[in-house]
Amino acid sequence: MCRACHEMNRPPKRIGTLKLQRLPTPRTTRLTEATLQFTHALFTELELPEALAELATRLGAPGATLVMGSTSPGTVVCTPSIAHIVQDYLDHWLDRDPREAKVQPSTNEGFRTDFDDFSREEVAREPYYQDFLVPHGMSWAGAAALSADVAPLVLSLKRSTEQGPFTPTEIATCDRALPMLRRAVALANATWRAALRGQLTLLDQMQRGAVVLDRAGRVLFSNATALTGMGLRTVNQQLRAHFPGENQRLQHCIDQVCADRAPLPGIRRTLVHTAGDGHLILIECAPLHMFQNGLPSCAAAIVLTRELQRQPNTMASIVQELFSLTSRETELC
Repeated sequence: MCRACHEMNRPPKRIGTLKLQRLPTPRTTRLTEATLQFTHALFTELELPEALAELATRLGAPGATLVMGSTSPGTVVCTPSIAHIVQDYLDHWLDRDPREAKVQPSTNEGFRTDFDDFSREEVAREPYYQDFLVPHGMSWAGAAALSADVAPLVLSLKRSTEQGPFTPTEIATCDRALPMLRRAVALANATWRAALRGQLTLLDQMQRGAVVLDRAGRVLFSNATALTGMGLRTVNQQLRAHFPGENQRLQHCIDQVCADRAPLPGIRRTLVHTAGDGHLILIECAPLHMFQNGLPSCAAAIVLTRELQRQPNTMASIVQELFSLTSRETELC
């Protein structure tokens, strides 16, 4: 056999297997992915705690809260890791937390740490830090405003005692994420408001009045039907009945739903009369989350109005059915 044929018949040489190593994902990429997840969750709300947890992890914190305005059961979203701590806070420490009044971040600055508002001596003797946070294994925080609406939306990163306070380098890393987070909130807020206004317009076509209130009961916006012949008017941004004698009952109904630190009940109802012909208007107040989910917002409640049937012979039965009254109670009403 010639040499050429011999070479052709030889088994091929084994070539070593090329071992590919998975390169670590850059930290900036992971943070960008967490921010995108957070953006998506702003539209769904139920996914917000988990998205917030991923974002907090990428920013070096084991927990985080997202608060609209002042803290209350209806204004705070937290990561699952600190849900028990937040509940303890709401139950026992909310009125004793000096940070609630003192820490007021704005969108003109980055993250604020504990030492931007408290001295080391104040932290060492403050019961909120020593008697509440330390027993839970938490001691430090960094807070930043993500929006500057009627009430600011504040992201607060929670650090464990072992981690120590945020260093300037760590805060600089957190600050680099702020522009993207603020754009995400602005986009979600604009989309959320557009969707809500669309629903108010639809209610207009159905001859149902609708007024959106913030947690202080101030009117944010309404559709045309609500304030034209539906027994309501606005005075200094407050919703009022046309007849002064019905204002107390109307205000009580609103307070049960949208007071700053009120629980989140179901729908509350009352009746008012129109100014012209005195027809009965059913007023229904509900937490806004029952009407539209999404971004935590300063908008807290929605007031829906509906004119009841005008036939006098059926009015008593309507009132009796709406409020589950006895015959005598219906007569008095």
